[in-house]
Amino acid sequence: MGSNWISSITSSGSVLYKRFESTPIADRIRCTVIVLLMYVSSGMMFFGMNFFIHSFSYGANTFVSLFIPAVFWAIMFLVPLLGYRLHLSRQDAATAEKGKLLSGRTPGLPSVSSVSPSLQGPYLDAGLETGSTTATTVRHRVWGARFVALLCTMGLVDALGGLTAVYAALHVPVLVQALLIAGAPMYTFVFAKIFFPTSVRPITVSCVLSAVLLLGGIGLALVPQIQSPDHSVYVSAEWLMIYVASAMLPALLNVVQGRFLSDYTTQFRTPIECKMTALCGDTFTQVFITATFLPLDALPHFGASATVSDSWTGFVDGTHCIFFLCDNTFAYFLIYVLGMYFNRISFTYLNYYNPTVGAVVGQLTQPINTCLLLLFPTLNVFGQPGSWWCTLGCFLLTTGSMLLLIAWHEAPATSAIEEDNEGVFDGVVVGEQQ
Repeated sequence: MGSNWISSITSSGSVLYKRFESTPIADRIRCTVIVLLMYVSSGMMFFGMNFFIHSFSYGANTFVSLFIPAVFWAIMFLVPLLGYRLHLSRQDAATAEKGKLLSGRTPGLPSVSSVSPSLQGPYLDAGLETGSTTATTVRHRVWGARFVALLCTMGLVDALGGLTAVYAALHVPVLVQALLIAGAPMYTFVFAKIFFPTSVRPITVSCVLSAVLLLGGIGLALVPQIQSPDHSVYVSAEWLMIYVASAMLPALLNVVQGRFLSDYTTQFRTPIECKMTALCGDTFTQVFITATFLPLDALPHFGASATVSDSWTGFVDGTHCIFFLCDNTFAYFLIYVLGMYFNRISFTYLNYYNPTVGAVVGQLTQPINTCLLLLFPTLNVFGQPGSWWCTLGCFLLTTGSMLLLIAWHEAPATSAIEEDNEGVFDGVVVGEQQ
């Protein structure tokens, strides 16, 4: 049975290599650069956040670490979207002008009511005959309730994921964080199985063994907890469960985002416009929802403040710490913000290039981060309470788990339904939010 698993992993690697080999050289170079960017940005995001929230010497480091980065991400995703849409609008105008010249007359614009009601989404497409040889497409923006609901759901889940991740990361060791985040593809599988059961593959022995290896890695990462006299020196059970929730929420976000992209990509002018709209709508909704979390910083045993007034004072002081007062805090802030930004961009590009490549590459990010913890122990802001063999074991178990998961993901579809829906799951397993 072991040889079958090894053969499955080897054949999966061979398939990916042949797919890469058949790609044009320019696309190979571009894809390689994007993959490297994704791995670098994943490390920037993961370690940058931990160093950032532990670097405050003035003010509170909780709510400000949640809200200020969210504002920056919203702006950083809005500006490219506006620029890209302006570019598309100019292209549409040039195409329309060319159509007018070819047809010798100005095409009439239909009313929204003349468009087929079966076309749902933010755009309703209507083909217009401008002559015997030319047709143009005019899009009318129509905001549907489902379209807005999906964007708001993404923002809500993203905001809750950020809330639990930032607050729990102050109390959960970095190695344990890496192991819990590594389970993101499995969490996504569970959510996809619940909400979209026809979009995922059936559970196999490889999938089960992958989960067992990952659980073994998590258990090994908790060895210092087991060795402590009262079993609570390393991490408390409450904060551990909160961080588990923070690791699972991005998986739910990926499923919702995958459904949004699956439903609306064809109704935008380009797939990139749809993805950029999803990212921009997600981050802007996240900012407004995150702003309502300020009182939560005064919750007993959760936040860092005694009252809501103290929360606001800590937020103001923490903002001054980031931009003016504290050494290195702004540098860690930039590493964290840029890491998240480039991570999402690289994932989006890989999804556009090939969802399977994106899924495979994305599943190896946390084993690489675990390897970095092994090679550079100073990256662990908790220090190094465990021995090096503990980190090495976590790396090997996590890598084995991810390789088995890749083999399961690359296995041929076993049914027509699975083949028809394969892209839905491919598109949602690769996100990594924090």
